[in-house]
Amino acid sequence: MSTIIKRHVTLVWFSLVLLTFVAWFTADTVTITDVDTKRWATVAILVLAYFKVRLVIQHFMEAKHAQLPLRVLMEIWPLATLILMLTLYLLPLFT
Repeated sequence: MSTIIKRHVTLVWFSLVLLTFVAWFTADTVTITDVDTKRWATVAILVLAYFKVRLVIQHFMEAKHAQLPLRVLMEIWPLATLILMLTLYLLPLFT
């Protein structure tokens, strides 16, 4: 068992499973009538999804071993997507 846990990919996989459970628990605990809590729970779930995408890109697509321009692109793309999604989701709050 100790050799399985020592593998880096296994730890990343366990992290992905943990983040999935945290997102599920966050979504499950929000009541339908509380709009403000539901909004911030959605933001938290989107941020968790960003970290999951980043883990998959870095460790399973092996972008961390790629050349610098590709690594930079693979860091910017999920972050830009997260910022765009949060902006479009939260924009009605500020208008």
